[in-house]
Amino acid sequence: MNTSDERYKLITENTIDLIMVLDDHFITEYVNEDALLHMLGYSREYFIGERGSQFLHPDDQNKVLELFNKCLELNEGRIDVRLHHKEGHYIWVETIGKLIVDKDKKSKVLVISRDINERKNLEEKLKESEENYRKSYLIAKFYRDLFTHDMNNILNNLSCSSELCTMFINQPGNEEKILEFMDINIAQINRGVNLISNIRKLSEIEESKIPILSIELYYLLNQAIISLKDRNQDREVDIQINGDYKKIFVQANVLLKDIFENILDNAVLYNKNPSVEIIINISKSRKEGRFYIKLEFIDNGIGISNAQKEIIFRKGDSEHKGGKGMGLGLSLVKKAIKSYSGQVWVEDRVKGDYTKGSNFVLLIPEGLP
Repeated sequence: MNTSDERYKLITENTIDLIMVLDDHFITEYVNEDALLHMLGYSREYFIGERGSQFLHPDDQNKVLELFNKCLELNEGRIDVRLHHKEGHYIWVETIGKLIVDKDKKSKVLVISRDINERKNLEEKLKESEENYRKSYLIAKFYRDLFTHDMNNILNNLSCSSELCTMFINQPGNEEKILEFMDINIAQINRGVNLISNIRKLSEIEESKIPILSIELYYLLNQAIISLKDRNQDREVDIQINGDYKKIFVQANVLLKDIFENILDNAVLYNKNPSVEIIINISKSRKEGRFYIKLEFIDNGIGISNAQKEIIFRKGDSEHKGGKGMGLGLSLVKKAIKSYSGQVWVEDRVKGDYTKGSNFVLLIPEGLP
C-alpha cells in the first residue's frame, strides 16, 4: 500500500460517517469498520460481499435503486434512507452517492452516509405536534362556530316567543296562546341543554376520555325507549323489538344510550303520521373475521333522500330531513360508533322509495358477558 492509499485509509477509518464502495451490481466491496460498528452494530466481515439493498428498509429500496442508477448516469445523487441495525430497528441516514473509477477503469459507487436519526425523530415529533395543533384548532373553531350559530337561533326564538307572550299576557282569552309560547320556550331551553351536552360528549370522544367496555345492550336500549316515551307523552309511539337474545353484550360505553336516544328521537320528530311506528331488529353479524351486533331502527317517518344519506352524519349539517335538520345528534352517533370500531349508515325502509321511512343500521363489535 502506497503513502496515498494509507492516507485515505487513515481518513476513512477514523470518520464518524459510514463510507462504502459498491460495484455496479450493488455488492459491497469496502466499508469503514468503526463507523459501521458504531452506527449499525455489524462487523465489516458481515457487510463485505453482500448486496447493499438487503440492509435497506423495504419502503426505501426503490428510491435507493433510483439513486444508484442516477449515480451511474450523472455521477452523483443524494437521498435520506433507513438502514437496518443489527438489533432489529432502523436508522435514518443522509446518503450521498458518487460515481468513481478505480485503477482498473471499473465504475464504482462511493456511498457516504451520516446518521440523522435524531433529527428525523425531532422532525416527526414536530410534524405530529403541528398536526395535533391543526386538528385542535379546527375542532375548536367548529365548536365555536356551531355553538355561536345555534345558540343565537335559540336565544332569538326565546326572545320572540317571550315578546309575544308579554303582548298577550294582559289580554283575556289568550291563555292557550300563552301556554303555546311557554311550550316553545321550554323546547328552546331543552334544545340549548342538548346542544351543550352533545358538544361536551363529542369533545370527550375526540380526546378519547370515555373508555370502551363490554356492556349489556338491552338495558341501555330499554332506558332510551322509556326516556323517549316520557318526552313524547302527547304522541302515539309504538316500538317493537325483534331479537332472540335475553342478554347481549357489545364493546361500547355509556354514550350508547345517547346513540339510541338520538335515533329514536329523530324517528318521532320527523314523522307526520298519527302513530309513530319503530321496529328494532337485533341480530348477529360477521364481517372481515370479526363478530358484530347489528341493530336496525326502522321507522315510518318522512324518510331521507338518497342525496342526503351521505351527509346527515356530518357535524352540524342541517340540509336533510325536509331541511329541518337533526343538529349535532347524528354527528355524535357517527363519532361514537366509530370510536367503538363500528359502523352506521341509513337505508330506505322500502327499497327504492325513501318517502316510506328510514332504516338506521348500526354495527357494533360484540362484547363478552
